[in-house]
Amino acid sequence: MALISKDKTKRRYITVVLFVTVAVSGLSSLCVAQNQVDSLRGLSPQAIFDKANIQIELKHYHTALSLYQVIDSKGMGSGPLYLNMGIAWTHLDSLGLAKYYFMKAADFPSTQSRAQQGIDFVNNQLEHNETLLPALPWDRFFNWLENEIGVHTLMLLGIIIINFGVIIFIAVWLWPQYQKWLKNPGYVILVIGVMLILLAGFTDYQARRYTRAIQIVKESNVREKPASSAGIVSLAYEGYRFKIDRDRSQNYPHWYYVRMGNGQYGWIHRNDLKLF
Repeated sequence: MALISKDKTKRRYITVVLFVTVAVSGLSSLCVAQNQVDSLRGLSPQAIFDKANIQIELKHYHTALSLYQVIDSKGMGSGPLYLNMGIAWTHLDSLGLAKYYFMKAADFPSTQSRAQQGIDFVNNQLEHNETLLPALPWDRFFNWLENEIGVHTLMLLGIIIINFGVIIFIAVWLWPQYQKWLKNPGYVILVIGVMLILLAGFTDYQARRYTRAIQIVKESNVREKPASSAGIVSLAYEGYRFKIDRDRSQNYPHWYYVRMGNGQYGWIHRNDLKLF
């Protein structure tokens, strides 16, 4: 009996020691993490970027990504930032996330060429290549309006043209003798101005309703309805691109309604995608 009692006491002692060791280790890790966060306070985004680049060179990719994400969370996204994040995720073999950040880097002229090289490299490494249909003409048109001209520019241009048309009608009222030369052009100018404002509004609506996304998990099912028991429309794989319909998705917290690159529509679990 005495030997059994001693064994129980010894086991309890070892358990207590292990518990205290784990607790102290966890507390130490939290303190180290907090010290790392505190060490970034007061540093400029460029200084944090430089520290992250050093971690890339040391092949500490997770640490580098944590530093890059600090910059991104401050709204200081840039082509070089997203390009380096894509490179880090490539080394970590997370090709979906790598493609996501390379595509973000491709939106910046300074990194567009290198980002496209990264996208091509990732596509070659992916096990499954997606089938992409050409973008619909109206999709290309509205993307061009949004990215090249901008909603605010369209709206401002429409307002200016409408004001110019109003000035013409004021001139017609003040000098009736010029009515036959100015009245019809005045109507045309007003119509153009109104159409530009409507076009700006619809472009903004399109931009708010739809967004792009990349699949970041190895494999996923695109389903007919937002339910795990629903029929499968198609299989989707890491790196596949989607167009998300925010309006149709808003009432389903775990699902997105998507258009695949091959033109098929369906529902996919939100955790499987990363939105732009």
